[in-house]
Amino acid sequence: MNNHHDSSPLTKDADFTLAQLADVYLACYRGRDVNFGQRLSFFIDRFGAKPARVIESPRIWRRLQFLRE
Repeated sequence: MNNHHDSSPLTKDADFTLAQLADVYLACYRGRDVNFGQRLSFFIDRFGAKPARVIESPRIWRRLQFLRE
């Protein structure tokens, strides 16, 4: 993960990347799934630098299909 440490909060109208969003989410994650971060890293590697608002479900679907192959 990128460990985004910008002091500005991620807000609804902000233009943040998927990597920034994932870093904040993982910092708050209290689930039991020890592999969650690893699975999330798959998407960060592919979409992390993109603004989260531009990532559309067809792109995600294509990446999931890639995993099936």
